[in-house]
Amino acid sequence: MKAIFGLGLVGLTASPAAAQLTVAPDSGDTGWVLAVAPIALLGIVVGFALRHAGLAQQRAAPNAALSPLAIAAAIPLLWVALGYSLAFGPGSAWIGGVGNLFLGNLADIREGTTISDAAFALLQTVFAIAAPTIIAGALIGRARFGWILGFSLAWSLLVYVPVSRWVGAGWLAGLGTLDFAGGLTLHLSAGVSALTAAWMVGTRPGFRRSIPLPAQSPVLVLAGSAAIWVALLALAGGSALAATDDTARAIVNAHLAAGAGALVWIGTDAILRRKLDAPGFANGALAGLAGAAAVAGYTGPIGAILVGLAASLLGRAIAPLITKLRIDDPAQVAATFGVGGLVGALLLPLAMLPALGAPVFEDAAPFLQQLVAQLVAIVTVLLWSVLGTLITGYMAAMLVPMRDQEDTEPASAEADTQP
Repeated sequence: MKAIFGLGLVGLTASPAAAQLTVAPDSGDTGWVLAVAPIALLGIVVGFALRHAGLAQQRAAPNAALSPLAIAAAIPLLWVALGYSLAFGPGSAWIGGVGNLFLGNLADIREGTTISDAAFALLQTVFAIAAPTIIAGALIGRARFGWILGFSLAWSLLVYVPVSRWVGAGWLAGLGTLDFAGGLTLHLSAGVSALTAAWMVGTRPGFRRSIPLPAQSPVLVLAGSAAIWVALLALAGGSALAATDDTARAIVNAHLAAGAGALVWIGTDAILRRKLDAPGFANGALAGLAGAAAVAGYTGPIGAILVGLAASLLGRAIAPLITKLRIDDPAQVAATFGVGGLVGALLLPLAMLPALGAPVFEDAAPFLQQLVAQLVAIVTVLLWSVLGTLITGYMAAMLVPMRDQEDTEPASAEADTQP
C-alpha cells in the first residue's frame, strides 16, 4: 500500500528515542495532530454532554451531561499511567509492555510517521476518552453515576486496550485487517458494549417496546450531535497523522458519509412515520460517520457515500428491533455507532476498489483476502466486547450498584403489556 496510516496502523512498536536520533519530526504534520486533538476533545466532551442531556428525562439530565466530563477527567489518568503502554508500546502481538508507563521512553519520532511519539499519544488519548463516552449514552436515565465511571475505567483496560493492540500492531493487523480511524476499535467495540451494558442495567421506568421514550430536548440533541460530527471529522483527518492529501480525502469522505446517512435516516422516517424527526437526522449522520471511520482514507467519494447510505439504512432498520427486544438504548448507540462501525469495516474491501474512486494501492491485498481479514476482526471485536462488558460491568457492580433501587420499578414490565 502506498502509505500505511490511520489509527494503530503506523508502526505501533516504535523503538526508544535513542534509536532514531538522526530523524526529526515534521513540524507541520506534528502541528496538525496537535491542533486536531483538542478540537476533537472539545467536540466529544461538549457534544456528548449536550446530546445525552437532550435525550434524558428532566431528572436524569444533570447526570447524563456530567458523565462525559467525568470520563474525560478520569480516563486520561488511567490511559497515561498504563493504557497507552499496553495498547501502543513495544510488546507482543497480543498486548504491549510496560516500557511507556506514564508516557515514559517516548521516541522523538513515531516509527513509520513524521510526528513525535508524544503527539501520537495525545491523539490516542482522545480516542480512549471517546469510547466509554459513547457507551454512556446507552445508560441514560437509570445507571448510577459511580457505576458508569467505574465501569468505564475497567472497560477501557479490558476491552479497548486489547482491541486497539490487536487491530493496530497485533495479530489482527498481521492478518491484514485495516481500520483507518477507529471503525473497529472505537465504534464497533463501543456500540456492541453499549448494547450489552444496556441489557445488563435494564430499562427506564415507563419504557415500552413499541413507543420509545421521547427526547427531552431535540434542540440539545441536534446541537450535541453537530459538535460530535465535527469531532469525528477531526479524528478522521488526524488519523492520517500528516497534513497531506490523505488528510483532505479522509475528512471529505467522512463528511459525505455523514450527509448521506443523515438524509437517508430522516427520509426513511418521513416515509414510514410521515414526519421529520430531528434526532433521527442526527442518528443518521452519526451512523454515517461511524461507517466512514474504517474506510475514510482508503476510499473515494462514491465509496464513502455508499458506506454512509448502508450504515444509516441498516441502523434505521435495527433500531426498532432493539427496542422490541426490551433493550433500552436511549441514544441508539448500537444502531448508530455499532452498526456503522460494523458496516464500514465489512464494506472496506469494496470501498477500496478503484472503480468507486479509491486511490490505487500498489500492495493492496486481494479482495477476498481483505474481506476474510475484516470478517475475522469483526467477529473478534464483537465477541471480546460482549465478554469484556459482562466482566467489567459485574465487577463494577461489586463496588457500586448499577442503579438506584427506586428506579427498578415494575412500571416498565407493566408497560410491555400495553399496545
